[in-house]
Amino acid sequence: MITHSFWEEQKYKLETHYSELVQEKTWTCKYCGRPVAPKEIRDPNTDELILLVPAEQHGCAGETAHLEAQAAELAKTELATVRAWVGLSPKLATCTFNSYKTNTPDRNRQKAVMWSFVHGLIEKQLDGHNWVVMCGPCGTGKTHLAAAVLNHLVTLGAHKSLFVSWVDYLNRIKASFDPQSPERTGDLRRRLHSAKLLIIDDLDKVKVTDWARETLYDVLNRRYDRNLATVMTCNAQASDLMTLLGAPNFDRFCEVQYAVVEFKGKSYRSGITYD
Repeated sequence: MITHSFWEEQKYKLETHYSELVQEKTWTCKYCGRPVAPKEIRDPNTDELILLVPAEQHGCAGETAHLEAQAAELAKTELATVRAWVGLSPKLATCTFNSYKTNTPDRNRQKAVMWSFVHGLIEKQLDGHNWVVMCGPCGTGKTHLAAAVLNHLVTLGAHKSLFVSWVDYLNRIKASFDPQSPERTGDLRRRLHSAKLLIIDDLDKVKVTDWARETLYDVLNRRYDRNLATVMTCNAQASDLMTLLGAPNFDRFCEVQYAVVEFKGKSYRSGITYD
């Protein structure tokens, strides 16, 4: 609530510090140099003039360009914040469908499958078949396309999705068992259980233990029950997926799969060709 003393203070400022501005009643636009009429602020009770300030906008080309640049920078900052929230590192934030190299028929096919998948998510056309496994040798573009899916959704305002490295996630879960940990085990699990789209990267980079397999089952089974979209990447071959996922998870995947996308060929990073 604005008090009477506030208005008295503003009136005093007007009478002492802004007297010259009151007389001139104009400011000069710093973009085009033209005079700008002031905006009057009046006491809501007495309608007495309290303060004169420059008009917020007057519409010259320079001002418009400045405001547009400000808005673009703000949008860029907000987008970066959302990308960080959903687990996209600065490097992964550059992975888009446009930047994916389609210099072979296989890579054209891979991109087409994942583009069709993300379009189906947006249009709600997948009819419950919303799980994808991307498998093949390292460096062949799996993580890039997985991140491209999430980057595309983020630009459309989807902030309830999540990208995780399976190694990193399990390490964070273990660390959360420490009473001094800033992260709580339940919070970490809930984000994976409830994300509208979950991308699990490098699923097979973890030593298979009973605990790791139980944790994977907990995540995938809850997502299966809720019919939530899930993408997994791994270096295993398609024929090894049952061993990698475990029979219960593989059985669920078979029911709700959208696609198994196989990758091969030359590594983007090392240049080594994998058959």
